Amino acid sequence: MMYWPVFAANQIGLAKTYFDFFRRHADIDGIKVPGLTDGTCREMSYLPCRNWQCGTAWCAQLFWWGYQYTGDAAFLRDSAYPFMREAAKFYRAYAIKGDDGKYHIFPSTPPEQSPWWATDPGIDIALIRALMKAVIEASGLLGLDADLRPGWRDLLDNLAEIPSNGQVLLDHRDAAPDCRLGHTALLCAVYTAGEIGLGSPREAQELAVRTLRAIPQRTSRAVADYPFDIATWNDDCCWPNLIGYAARLGLAEQARDFLYDYGIFQHLKPNGLFAFDCPVNDRQRLTRWGMPDSSEAMTAAVSEMLLQSYDGVIRIAPAAPAEWDAKFERFLAVGAFEVDAEIAAGRVRTLSLRSLKGNPCRLVNPCPADATRRGPPPALLYRARPPRRCAPGKADQSLAGHPPAGNCQGGSQLTVNWRLGAAAGPFLQAQPRDHLLRRRGSSWAYPASPVCAGSAQSTHDRVKPVKRHSPDSSSY
Repeated sequence: MMYWPVFAANQIGLAKTYFDFFRRHADIDGIKVPGLTDGTCREMSYLPCRNWQCGTAWCAQLFWWGYQYTGDAAFLRDSAYPFMREAAKFYRAYAIKGDDGKYHIFPSTPPEQSPWWATDPGIDIALIRALMKAVIEASGLLGLDADLRPGWRDLLDNLAEIPSNGQVLLDHRDAAPDCRLGHTALLCAVYTAGEIGLGSPREAQELAVRTLRAIPQRTSRAVADYPFDIATWNDDCCWPNLIGYAARLGLAEQARDFLYDYGIFQHLKPNGLFAFDCPVNDRQRLTRWGMPDSSEAMTAAVSEMLLQSYDGVIRIAPAAPAEWDAKFERFLAVGAFEVDAEIAAGRVRTLSLRSLKGNPCRLVNPCPADATRRGPPPALLYRARPPRRCAPGKADQSLAGHPPAGNCQGGSQLTVNWRLGAAAGPFLQAQPRDHLLRRRGSSWAYPASPVCAGSAQSTHDRVKPVKRHSPDSSSY
């Protein structure tokens, strides 16, 4: 988790030592990452950690992120894919096909809790599913190992379901729905695996929300003598994960409460680190260990409150509390998009996207879903032609994120700028320099194509009307 925040923060170079270390040990036929190791990648952990079958897929996920966020084909070919391939080989060989025709993971141990010999921990199933999707896609992009893809596809299509009883997610297949939890891994399907989120069916989201809301009462790591009447979680890694789960589910106030109640109030030390154990007095707050992984995981989770793109759809301020004002610059989104945004009272005020690789971009319209129908049309999401409108909160169209025909040369950056105009109420209104939407007299004109950054031709000259609407038109 110490490397989770480097991707959205556009600091992927900080993960070089991570990639280099694990890549050195991927030149074998199948790889299982140890729970604790030294520079030789030997297993050095105690018994339960040795049986955490989720670890290899979790490590592989960061390699895939390294490609997704940058679009660096050389990194995918030389570093990410070799590790992902061997991880996929391991799971293909380790999974057991049962009488039900499904592949199961046994034996395995859920992180930080019993039993030692569990079947299908939720974290294992979620991360293996994410890995198989990624390695199949990577193999196709590179045109490599076509003979391995059918086996990976078979495992993906027939892998056991993420365990649940229909009301909540379960820690493993045979777990009680109210079992005590030393770790929040049963929600890994939400974060970081990305199998459940804001783009998922409502039933899946509600299942995850019910699970999340019950977790604080199920912890086995509560502080019995805590002097305040507030839920506690006495470790270094689970409370940041709770922020991430809430953010991925769009629960802004819940994410904020986890951040302040668990992290800042309970664990923050005067030196800016977070204590490993929850201090109950000032002396303990000063003397207890500070844990870097808490800081990194918290940073990653807060990033999820401001920007999400894990499923290929960019969401701005998906879990920003209503009282938050925020600004970020050069955040990185999946697909190699740099994003700048200003958020006021939890809503997007300005937004700029720069495509670094010319990939198509899908962006959830940040117009408030309760916006009135009067005023200019909702934000345009389109390819190069024809331009099409997208309703608030939807992402079923595609923003022009690849270089269009004309003056745009291959590899050029594409920039889109939006601003929430005061005169337009809750709608996004482009300014004269912008090319997404321009006002012409009393009507609204859609541009025929986006403008490539760096082009000598002016925005005003290139924007041509495609369709006009009166602001009072009932068509929107």
